Amino acid sequence: MTKIKTIFTPKELADCARREVGRRERVYPRYVEKCAMTRRLAARQIAKMEAIAAHFAALADELEEEDCQLKDLDRRLDALRASSD
Repeated sequence: MTKIKTIFTPKELADCARREVGRRERVYPRYVEKCAMTRRLAARQIAKMEAIAAHFAALADELEEEDCQLKDLDRRLDALRASSD
């Protein structure tokens, strides 16, 4: 069996975690109602996934900002090179 390495971006992971938060918010009340999960546990599990979503969203924002800064530096370097030719 061949292993396939998949790389996900922080934005993709944040989006996935946000969808999971929505799913948990829809499903967990039924679990609580059926006594399959306590209200406290449901709230903690949702809060954990919200924290994961926030973490990856912040990371995605940081990487986007760094990418913009690198592109700006590249433009400046190109301009310097062009002026020295």
